Amino acid sequence: RKRFKHRHRNMRQRWVLPEHFPSEAVTEAYLRPTTERYDADACVWGRPDLHGLRSFCLHKFGWQQQKADEQLLPMMRAFEQTQSQARLSSYFKFEHRFARFASERLRAAVGMTAADSAAAGGDSASAPA
Repeated sequence: RKRFKHRHRNMRQRWVLPEHFPSEAVTEAYLRPTTERYDADACVWGRPDLHGLRSFCLHKFGWQQQKADEQLLPMMRAFEQTQSQARLSSYFKFEHRFARFASERLRAAVGMTAADSAAAGGDSASAPA
């Protein structure tokens, strides 16, 4: 309580804190949250169960098979095309993966030659130091 007042002394000059601030229940919930145990066997990555998804959509949303298929079939086609997660580096061309330095001093500091920087797409003309 004293530490809270000290840390927030400049924010509010006339705060009146209740006697039981902070609540012990809130503090306990913050320090020891109630969470579910993770079961590695329960989580299985694989092809989505189209029949199960259709059934879920019928029971939860009231969608008939045609409506569910309008939403689910594009997702299934996309899943079939990309079954593995792409790496971030696959979105960049090889030439753009490296730093480009116009400055001779900076190239020398990182041990790059002018040809290395030019190959990475940098300007081969050096900037004045």
